[in-house]
Amino acid sequence: MPTITITGTRTQVRGKPGVTVTGTTTDITTGAILRPWIRFPGQTSYTQGTANILVDAQGGFTWQRRTGKTIYIFIKDDSGTVKSNRLILRVT
Repeated sequence: MPTITITGTRTQVRGKPGVTVTGTTTDITTGAILRPWIRFPGQTSYTQGTANILVDAQGGFTWQRRTGKTIYIFIKDDSGTVKSNRLILRVT
């Protein structure tokens, strides 16, 4: 059964506050496209991000976004059938 597992940290992205999410997959093809889904405090629903996250030959991937706000994140495969765990990366 395909899986996506993510972890994340607060980082600098192109010189600005942001987040970096790294992930691992099982049973998802190399080169498959994953999509970030994000929500900020005060929003009631998640929005699909525009990034195309590609799975590498080892089943891993990295995604970054610039934001100084708390952010809620999960990742789905392009078909929407496989969903990762959810992260909350708070402003420190």
